[in-house]
Amino acid sequence: METQFGSPGPSPAFRGGYGADLPTTESERRRRDVYTLYLHLVMSIEGTYRQYPEDPIGDWARAQLIDDLARITA
Repeated sequence: METQFGSPGPSPAFRGGYGADLPTTESERRRRDVYTLYLHLVMSIEGTYRQYPEDPIGDWARAQLIDDLARITA
């Protein structure tokens, strides 16, 4: 769920199959922000857990957490 509703947003095919458009209410947007935070947390932990020698995706995800937290706590 978090990957489909995150940036850049769901494709028209996904939205048609899911039966809903982009989140429009404040509650729906907040829920999507939490899904995005969850995804970035998983991505930031996975490389260390799997002992990757380099983890550019994890590095990117950790940088995104600052923005995620700012959106959720605003």
